[in-house]
Amino acid sequence: MPRVVHQIVFEELNMEKVQLSAAVDNHASRRVAEKVGMVLEGILTNQGKISDRILDHAIYGLKKSQLMSE
Repeated sequence: MPRVVHQIVFEELNMEKVQLSAAVDNHASRRVAEKVGMVLEGILTNQGKISDRILDHAIYGLKKSQLMSE
C-alpha cells in the first residue's frame, strides 16, 4: 500500500481495516486491490444490476495487523 494511504488510513484515521468491493469481472479494479496487498475475502452474489446483468462482487480487505506483521 502506498505510504501516504497507509499514513492517512491506519495512522491518522486509526482505522483497523480497509475494504473494497468490485464486480467480479472488473479485472482492473481487482488487480489494483491485489497490488496494494489487499486479500480476497469472498464473493457476494447478486450484489448489483447494470442494465439486465446481475453482478457478483469480490470483497477485498486489508487489516492494520497485516501491515504490522510485514
